[in-house]
Amino acid sequence: LVNQRPINAAKYFANQGYLVLFVAWQWGRKDELAKGCSPVWPGVHQVPLFEFIDLHGLLPHKQADALYLLTMPARVLVDCVPSLRGKGYAIAYDVMDEWQEFFKSGQAPWYERQVEEQLVLQSDAVCCVAPALVEKFSGLRNDILLIGNGYSEDVIGRDHRGIARAWGAAQPVVGYFGHLTDAWFDWRLVFDLAARYGDVRFEIIGYGEPQWVRDQARSLDN
Repeated sequence: LVNQRPINAAKYFANQGYLVLFVAWQWGRKDELAKGCSPVWPGVHQVPLFEFIDLHGLLPHKQADALYLLTMPARVLVDCVPSLRGKGYAIAYDVMDEWQEFFKSGQAPWYERQVEEQLVLQSDAVCCVAPALVEKFSGLRNDILLIGNGYSEDVIGRDHRGIARAWGAAQPVVGYFGHLTDAWFDWRLVFDLAARYGDVRFEIIGYGEPQWVRDQARSLDN
C-alpha cells in the first residue's frame, strides 16, 4: 500500500497475468515479517528474503516469460542470478535509487559497489529512474533504459492527475516527495523555515522520519 516503485511493479506484473513472488527485505534471519509468507495482493505472494534465498532452487525451470527483477543490488540477491539464469529466467535490474549514497549515510550497510556493477553487467536489461543514474553506469553498458516514476490513475485517481500543478491559491507551497530519513534530510532547517514563514505551506510526503519530526510537525499549522 506504500506504492513504492517495486510494489507498483509487482502490481503491474500481476495485472498482466504473472504470478509474482515479492521478496520482502529482512535485516537478519530472526527478523520476523508481519505478513510472513502469504498472499498480499491478487496474484502477489510475499516471500521473506531468507526463505527465498534458501529455497529459490526449488523454483521451476522457465515457463512462459519468467523474470527475476531486482531493485536492490544486495549480494544475497545478486548471488541468486546464476542459478535462476540456469533455469531460463531473464534477469532485469531496476536502478531505483542512488544506493551508494544511501551507503555513505549509513542507510544501506549491505551495499557493495562492485556487486552492483556486477549486476549491471549480468542483467539482460537495466533501467534507471533518473538520467544521473543512467550516466553513472554508462561506462559499463550503453543500452540502459530511462524509466522515470509515472502517474497511475489506479493509484491517485483520474480526477487528481493534475495534483502537482499550481492550485491558484495565494499561499505558496513548498513540496517534497521521497524518503524522510534524518541521515540526509535537514529537518531542523525545514522547521526553522516553516516557523519563519507562516504564509508558506510545506507539504512533505514519504516515510522514514523519526518520531521527534512527527511531534514537531504537529506543532506547526503550515
